[in-house]
Amino acid sequence: DGVTILGGEPFDQPESVAELVSRLKNHELHVAVYSGYTVEQLIHRKLPAIDHVLTHVDLLIDGPFIRQMKEEAGEYKGSRNQRIISMEKHKSS
Repeated sequence: DGVTILGGEPFDQPESVAELVSRLKNHELHVAVYSGYTVEQLIHRKLPAIDHVLTHVDLLIDGPFIRQMKEEAGEYKGSRNQRIISMEKHKSS
């Protein structure tokens, strides 16, 4: 059981998404977020709300959707350039 957060772009309103993620995690729900940004770009922004989201979600599917790369993208991804990232390693940092 879980919740998926996706576009527009969730990280364009990081404070609201951080609040939502906190509430969802209080209910022990699995949380996945889709973002057109890469995890590296998000970390580089150094915003507390973004850091909170990244350290409290379970999965991040990152990278922009590219229509020309949608064939054979695989499960959960819209295009081949996107990555499915388990955020477990980021929770300890």
